[in-house]
Amino acid sequence: MTVLINVVSFGYRFGTPTDASVLIDARALYNPIRNPNLRQMSGLDDDVFYAVTQDKRFFKLHAAALKAAVHMVNYSAGQNTISIGVGCTGGRHRSVVLTMELARGLHMAYCLFQKTHKVLVAHRDLEKGLVLQGKFVNARDIGADPKPKKKFNVGQKGYG
Repeated sequence: MTVLINVVSFGYRFGTPTDASVLIDARALYNPIRNPNLRQMSGLDDDVFYAVTQDKRFFKLHAAALKAAVHMVNYSAGQNTISIGVGCTGGRHRSVVLTMELARGLHMAYCLFQKTHKVLVAHRDLEKGLVLQGKFVNARDIGADPKPKKKFNVGQKGYG
């Protein structure tokens, strides 16, 4: 039986995923929206990835999230689907980076040697919009490109 591990990034502004077994809050991390050069990019862009992972709190949060996720997978007897939600304010920067790194860690833990698991990645709110100066704006209205300018190498769906 194949166990599917769904890792979904989301924005708290748009509500939490209803099917998530566990939620991880990335709002304490550095917010790239404060940098005008990064604002219109997403967590799939190399520059945003670098900015978020340079926050000293990132790897502590990543380690704690990975530990919680591994615990969920190991103790989910009989379940064939596990969903993990990773959220930030808008679901465009911090949660996307943490989701990709969490998926990479889960892939390394379960998919390289055990072919009974598959890690799937989704970014629910990536294209929904940005919050600028307390106001919600559609990402396309300010010229933000929902597709990454440079994609780091873990962006494929369906690890495993």
